Amino acid sequence: MNIYLDINGVLMQENTLAEFAEPFLAQVFASWRFSTYWLSSYCWHGQNKAPDIIRPLLRRKNSIQIIESIQPTQWDEFKTDAIDFKTPFLWFDSSISADEKEILKYHRAQDCFRQINLSSDPMQLFNEMIYLKTLA
Repeated sequence: MNIYLDINGVLMQENTLAEFAEPFLAQVFASWRFSTYWLSSYCWHGQNKAPDIIRPLLRRKNSIQIIESIQPTQWDEFKTDAIDFKTPFLWFDSSISADEKEILKYHRAQDCFRQINLSSDPMQLFNEMIYLKTLA
């Protein structure tokens, strides 16, 4: 399974590391080490600025190794351009466009999108970790 991760609103919120971000990253990486990808505006047009953005917020040494091992995606107009719809996946993001929702619907992959809303549920990454344990 492929895991696609956004940063803003998922792993960090207002330039602060999200609650449970590091254990969440560790769990994702332990189960899907070779199939975890950044799907973030920090990787737009194939650039990989994601580690530079989140690295200063991390407290655990192994978290730095994890973020540097996550592969960037290549996308231009829609983040869904980077998703491999032939492989099972989960996409963790705080919000997606109406067009991206339609693309997911076209591929019958709406359930693969895991919307993160840390403002309304600061414990959400912890709950996502419980969900991920059922899949690993």
